[in-house]
Amino acid sequence: MRISELVWFMRVAETGNVTQTSAELHMSQPALTRALQRLEEELGAELFARHKKRLLLNESGEILFPHAARAVSEIQAAKDRIKALQNPHGGSISLTFVTSYGSWLVPQLLSDFQKTSPQSHFTLRGCAADDVLASIRSGEADAGIMSPRPADPSLEWIPLASEPLGLATSIGADLSRRTTITPSDLHELPIMALRKEFGLRQITDSYLAGHGLVPNIILEATELSTLWGLVQRNVGVAILPAREPPTGVKVIPFEDRDAVRLAGLVYDPQRRLPPSGDRFISFIRSREDHP
Repeated sequence: MRISELVWFMRVAETGNVTQTSAELHMSQPALTRALQRLEEELGAELFARHKKRLLLNESGEILFPHAARAVSEIQAAKDRIKALQNPHGGSISLTFVTSYGSWLVPQLLSDFQKTSPQSHFTLRGCAADDVLASIRSGEADAGIMSPRPADPSLEWIPLASEPLGLATSIGADLSRRTTITPSDLHELPIMALRKEFGLRQITDSYLAGHGLVPNIILEATELSTLWGLVQRNVGVAILPAREPPTGVKVIPFEDRDAVRLAGLVYDPQRRLPPSGDRFISFIRSREDHP
């Protein structure tokens, strides 16, 4: 069984289309089809079912996928460790992060780290909090930056930064004259929020539930920038980080100051990381300004 065949299998599973995948991989469609057939012959089982011109993993394929992901990850880790023998100060670090941290926290950390380890380089991917966790568990990423703190006790968590949250409203709206606000004031307000797989939504739901409030969610989005724009247009209000709101938006702090978003670095201590990953985690631990 070839590692390359496992990589191609996983990509076809993600795209659901052999033609698209072969174009992305710069190989012919017949060659990719033959590679998948070889994989199925070795396993003695078909891996895909066709549904409306798309290939979907069948039960056998669903079983193979996480094992293939771990195998590919382990081989890549071995390559990184071997490269590290020739260049102990270099190496690649795979980092996933909650997308909204990509504009300030991730650049800050990487800039500081590269002062101590200039030959290291990163592979970065922004996504939702649930996807950050999935990438750590599958071995796709060496570490992740996310909030809230994961409930899984097998994962290690290092606090990084805390942001206050407030109620974002359009300047000129009646609410914008307020200097503070309480959760009870949100009872019938039209609230816009991220979808439930996003960490900020999980944090705000928990905060409001702790005050006995079920918010009146009028829409759900997948990007903070979308929520900021909707607040600007006075479509509704949203609980958002108080950091640098855009023009035309005011973020009103909560009276109790308990609405905060704590970012942290998460990784799997049971997984053997390449030396570059170990160096990055040691650097994070050594920082004096985390909470």
